[in-house]
Amino acid sequence: MDSTGLSASEKITLFSAWGLIRKDLDVHGRNMLLLLFHKYPHYVSYFDFTDDPTAQSLVDNKSLFAQSIHVIKAFGSLIEYGLKDPALFNETLKKITRQHEQRNVYSKDVLIIGEVLLDYIAQVLGRQVSDSLPDAFRKLFATIASRFPPIPDIDDDVNDANVTKT
Repeated sequence: MDSTGLSASEKITLFSAWGLIRKDLDVHGRNMLLLLFHKYPHYVSYFDFTDDPTAQSLVDNKSLFAQSIHVIKAFGSLIEYGLKDPALFNETLKKITRQHEQRNVYSKDVLIIGEVLLDYIAQVLGRQVSDSLPDAFRKLFATIASRFPPIPDIDDDVNDANVTKT
């Protein structure tokens, strides 16, 4: 196991699954984001889709389409290139983390997105999903999430009920 946190067999599992959806990344990327927004509507506010003012819905929005291609290709680069080269994996992940620093994206968000992507891939692949894919996918997203900050504790109240006053 290297810095990706994955064994050789887990990497093969991810390569195999990715290879099956790779040929239609534009469609899959859009559908994955739409599934995320369906399950967790508050994530729509994390994105700016205003570049397409003529869109009647998110499904028709070219800004969403462009963003989804960017997101899915970044994820794909982690699998296709990063899992073969741990140094490249680390550098790609540093860049992704840096790009999301000012957007208040936290480790929990990454794990939620990972679960949505896993659900989507399982739907698309159906019976072709190997038994080991969910564990390998979750390990990959745990590694990715570990590079993002935890949600800050906003409970700074010194008069908290758990504090004993003297």
